[in-house]
Amino acid sequence: MRLPASKVLGYGYLTPSFIILLEGLLGHGWASPPVLAGALVTACGLALMALLPD
Repeated sequence: MRLPASKVLGYGYLTPSFIILLEGLLGHGWASPPVLAGALVTACGLALMALLPD
């Protein structure tokens, strides 16, 4: 089974969002609202790509 390049790239873009979430949950402080908004847009884009057919 092979993953399309767009989905692999999407997961690469989602990695910083996981770091932001992890840092916030560990108590190191949350990112600024514009950064959180960008992470949310990235996560929504990945969710949309996951739902679209290949």
